[in-house]
Amino acid sequence: MRSIQEIVDTTKDNPAGKFRCCAEIVNVSPRKVEEFVRWSNLDRQHVCLFTVTLQDATASLPALVAYEDFEEFTGVAQSDMKTTNGLNQCAAVISSLLQPGMLSEVCLKTCAGRDGQLLCRVFATKVLAVPRKVPLLQQGGGKVAAGGKRKRG
Repeated sequence: MRSIQEIVDTTKDNPAGKFRCCAEIVNVSPRKVEEFVRWSNLDRQHVCLFTVTLQDATASLPALVAYEDFEEFTGVAQSDMKTTNGLNQCAAVISSLLQPGMLSEVCLKTCAGRDGQLLCRVFATKVLAVPRKVPLLQQGGGKVAAGGKRKRG
């Protein structure tokens, strides 16, 4: 299991890789599940995709959820996203994943985009059985004492 900062550092020299991390999903784009469904000129059909922002105590990273991984991630088949029931199911899952402190175990494929920027794609996800609080950010050399309070020094 890697931290997000370790993934970013590892992919600087060679952007292609597969990684597993445990992170909080802090953002989903687009915001409305109805907008997850898009027309693909390449595939000549409607496809479901959206971006999540993964964050742990070390960094944050955007990752694409698309195609066959969409169903594993949301539990909703792409074909069901054309129905009210499917949209409601998807919205409920996304809402639960965005709960503060909810961690997800995520597998990522990484590669370089056309502009050399790191691209990440979710290819397997498992919501942890028991939500746990995300560790406090370790900034400025401060240490975290028992009970989650910061110590100076």
